[in-house]
Amino acid sequence: MEQNPELQKLLKLKEALKSDYEKKTGKKIEPKEEKKNRIQLSEELKKRIVSDVNLPLHLDEIRTPLDIEKSCMEVQDQRLFDFVEKNTDQVRDQVLSENLENIMLMLKGRSQEAVKNLESLYMKGKNDFVYFNLLLAGLLSGEEIEKGIAGFLAEQSRSAYPFLLMLFYSLFRYKSFQIVKKTVPLLLKTDPNELHALFFQMLQIDDKEIAKFSSILYRKNEYKEFQNIVKLLPFFVNKDGTNYQYTLDALVKKDTHRCSRVYYEYVSQEKGLEPEETAKCPLGLYILGRKALQNNDIERAQNCASRLVAYNDPYGQLLTAALKFGSGKNSESMRLLHELLLPFERVIVTWLSGQHVAYKGVGVLLKPLKKNTIVFPVPADFEQFQGIMEESLTVWDDFEVFFYPYEEFRCFFGSRLCTLAYKGKK
Repeated sequence: MEQNPELQKLLKLKEALKSDYEKKTGKKIEPKEEKKNRIQLSEELKKRIVSDVNLPLHLDEIRTPLDIEKSCMEVQDQRLFDFVEKNTDQVRDQVLSENLENIMLMLKGRSQEAVKNLESLYMKGKNDFVYFNLLLAGLLSGEEIEKGIAGFLAEQSRSAYPFLLMLFYSLFRYKSFQIVKKTVPLLLKTDPNELHALFFQMLQIDDKEIAKFSSILYRKNEYKEFQNIVKLLPFFVNKDGTNYQYTLDALVKKDTHRCSRVYYEYVSQEKGLEPEETAKCPLGLYILGRKALQNNDIERAQNCASRLVAYNDPYGQLLTAALKFGSGKNSESMRLLHELLLPFERVIVTWLSGQHVAYKGVGVLLKPLKKNTIVFPVPADFEQFQGIMEESLTVWDDFEVFFYPYEEFRCFFGSRLCTLAYKGKK
């Protein structure tokens, strides 16, 4: 390679100056040794440094567990607990400090202890967020809180907290999706913000409005994991393949966020988590039941259905309807399916074609030659519903029902509260 003549002149000058200095002083200039980084960190110390990294969480702004999920939905429990313990002194207000301590007790599975403490704390100031936490802790510890919610709604009708609690109760102690449909508009009237507007648009299954409000929350750096889950199926329904694939890819990258991984497997039927991890979630149990039907493992599918029915979870009835289809009890299956879908009024359905399958309703057909996803209005009249379904099944071999946005709302509350809500149920 041709060398720069100017550079060569400078190097010769440097050598001449060096030689002249050494002759005059009798001191030899030694080349400088490269500095070596002699500090080597142990693996244990590296892990501790990583765990000590600050979380995007202002402890003096936390009122309920939902404020934690807003920015730390993906953060693992122990890291959260360590961070709060280390930084509790940030919270100067005594009520907020005690409230935070009891939120941590609740999230650590010590809900009964939290109930006692929160009862005393509520009597000091009648704060709506403290009562929200009190009733939530009661629910998680196995108490019946319906009367408490009714009183909360009566006393704090201008607060968003009783409606958020009503939404949680309706989703995790499921009775009818109609309660959810009535609660969300009231929540939006009480506290009109981007999150509650997003909730409302989810009920409409309006992909453009969902994307709009999700983008606003994304720019505010709030509920980032929840947004991906919310947007996926509406993109799929409206054949927006680019945004659908982008969002699906984002879900599978969420290594430490269980809801994202389970939801990815729910929609894509590609592996999201190991089966033992998947089974910790009601949606995961449904996924395992669906997979059992795909493998013709009827006993396992029935076990998953039974556990979900014990949870009073709609996925249990959906699996049961599929099992009835498989045993030739089509009329019974149709009645069960109609009863299940009617409160939703509209559901997302993917019709599949390729080969005959016995167990219908959960997407047993893995590699369809043709499929079509639609928003399906559920007729109030059973005979009309049955007629539409039977006519469709002369064209299509299989179908899968998605209870949008039931699961998506449940994901909003996060895996911490979800795990606690179903803990101990068999």
